Amino acid sequence: MEKIFKKIWFFLKELSGENNYQKYIMNNKKCTHMTQKEFYLKQLNKKWNKINRCC
Repeated sequence: MEKIFKKIWFFLKELSGENNYQKYIMNNKKCTHMTQKEFYLKQLNKKWNKINRCC
């Protein structure tokens, strides 16, 4: 039962994007990283600072 719960929890974190910061830390080998807040704000700006309409 616990194993199923962990898999569901992992799936939900992936779906919501919560794991993106951890992936960023693991894949960037630079000495200095953005803070979690900076990373989150950059992702929001990247998503919403463009034309978001169909017509």
